[in-house]
Amino acid sequence: MTLRARPIFTVKQYESRHPWICIEYATADDDMPKDLFGFELAKGTTFDKALEIASYLNANLEEFSFTKLP
Repeated sequence: MTLRARPIFTVKQYESRHPWICIEYATADDDMPKDLFGFELAKGTTFDKALEIASYLNANLEEFSFTKLP
């Protein structure tokens, strides 16, 4: 069974100040995992560039899907 959520992409930072993009849910099917998903960005990516990437993802991706395999 495939579950779906409407994602919100936000930018977080490690203590090292290296940014990463977090996938949070605006809406989600009831059984969507409550785990935290994210994207590691290339070394040297600035916080401003990470915000630009997150903005692009928010504008262009409508759903995040999760399919648990047997």
